[in-house]
Parts: sequence; structure tokens; C-alpha cells
Amino acid sequence: MSQAKMLIAAAALAAGGSIAHGATSWNESVQFNDLSPVRVAFPGFGDRGADDGVVDNTFDVTNFVGLDLASMNIKINPHPDETYGPGEFESIVFDMTVIPTAQESGSDVGSYTFDDDKNLFWEFAPGEYETGEVVRFTFTILTPHMKLFEMEFEPNVPTPGTLAIAGLAGVAGLRRRR
Repeated sequence: MSQAKMLIAAAALAAGGSIAHGATSWNESVQFNDLSPVRVAFPGFGDRGADDGVVDNTFDVTNFVGLDLASMNIKINPHPDETYGPGEFESIVFDMTVIPTAQESGSDVGSYTFDDDKNLFWEFAPGEYETGEVVRFTFTILTPHMKLFEMEFEPNVPTPGTLAIAGLAGVAGLRRRR
């Protein structure tokens, strides 16, 4: 599946503040209008922020693609206007000790894994992430240096082959019922 990379500048809707354990919180809304990845720049709070170097994230992601989403890749990318010292960008990582969640109308959807590159990857069952639905993703990032960075959300839909197999299974199921 080829997808054009599109940079979408998005302003933070409700960034700043802190929560109980002193972490910085980053809350934002993102929407998919097509299958292009959406990149969102961390609002920064200056170059350095919370003393503990933790950012708690909540992203409300709306699917306007016109198809149910099968999976979502969430990546941490360098900010194009930022320079990083040796190892500095590599220290900005998902906190794998904090369980991430994806919820639609308050119910858990999908299942997550971290890939070999330590990106967060979600898979959704058919019908779990339909057109027009908003899924709230929550996760934590460790940012010892609190440098600017970007989050990239990349939606994926089932491949045509997968849809064809699912369609054939549905037809076979209908034949058995008759």
C-alpha cells in the first residue's frame, strides 16, 4: 500500500498543565481525512519541561477516511526544526511500563504491541474503528531532555485481499444457514 507522506501542522488544543505525579500532559485532537499519515508537533513547553521528563498523552483520533481502520502505527519522529545532540533524540521513547489504551465510547478497542523499532502499533477487529468514530489513545512518553519532537499517526485499512476473503467467508456463512 503506497501512502504519500503529508505534514499537517496542528496546534495543541489543551496542552500544558500537569497531573498527579508531576508529568506534563499533552492532549490533542487529530483527524484522518484520507490514508496519509498525520504528524503532530509536541507543543514544547519551551525546550525543557517537567522535571521528571515524562509526558502523558491523550489523543482523540477521528476516522473520516471512509473505511474501517484495521490498524494504526504511532511513531515518535524528530522535529524538522530541532537539532539533537548525540543520543538525545534516541532517548525520547514510549514508556513500555505504562499500559497504553485505546477506547471508543469508554470501551477498550484493539490490541497493542511495540514493534522492533519501539513504535506503538494497534490492531483493530473488523467494525471496531469505523468511519466517523473517535478513538481515544492514551500512552506515556519518556523525554529526559524534553526536546521538541513529533508524533506520527498512520492509519491502515484492510488490504483488498483481506476484504475479499472476509466477503467469501460471509457468503459461505450465509449458504450454511440456508
